[in-house]
Amino acid sequence: MTPLLEGISEWVFHSLHANSRSGFVLLWFACCLADVALGIGLAAVLRTLLPAPLPGSWLLPAAFSASTFLLAAGSLTLQLSLRNVQRERQRLFRQRLRWAVVAGTLFLAVQCYALGGLLAGQPRTPFNASTSAQAFAFVLASLHAMHFALALVCLLYVTLLAYQGRYDHEYYWGVLVCTIFWHTLGVAWCGILVVYVLSAASGFVPSP
Repeated sequence: MTPLLEGISEWVFHSLHANSRSGFVLLWFACCLADVALGIGLAAVLRTLLPAPLPGSWLLPAAFSASTFLLAAGSLTLQLSLRNVQRERQRLFRQRLRWAVVAGTLFLAVQCYALGGLLAGQPRTPFNASTSAQAFAFVLASLHAMHFALALVCLLYVTLLAYQGRYDHEYYWGVLVCTIFWHTLGVAWCGILVVYVLSAASGFVPSP
């Protein structure tokens, strides 16, 4: 089944291949919209099938654990794609890029689900809503998600260029930048998790 899906994705990318710059930009824009719609749809499915991951429930740590795993998986696949393009393994290079796009989309979906629970569990008093550690963690996680969305847009751009044969063992600057960007966001996310865990351990994150 996997080779079939890979063959279909290869055919779709090559069928949508646009030689003109305007056509490429339109294709990139369409892919970004489709990816955002897919991420929002998956987050809505999670919210429908599962209760809200309120602070203090097991669902919030589970959601953050899942998103952390997806972020790490994306970092690994991007690093592998960089290695493959440096060794001129074009098929594996494009395959790893596709996997990174999938991991990034799933990360945003799970993260939106988790952030919805954090927002729903915010203290309702004006003072606590602006000064609690929970609100601080929510702001940091939201900023991280916005930066990650930008990284995913850049990754889609690089992936489309890869299917146009723009990268090889001599020129892979865009792949390198995306990989470094993703790794940096991974490190930042680990820091956010540390802040949230410390605030939860100190009792600053209220239970539902």
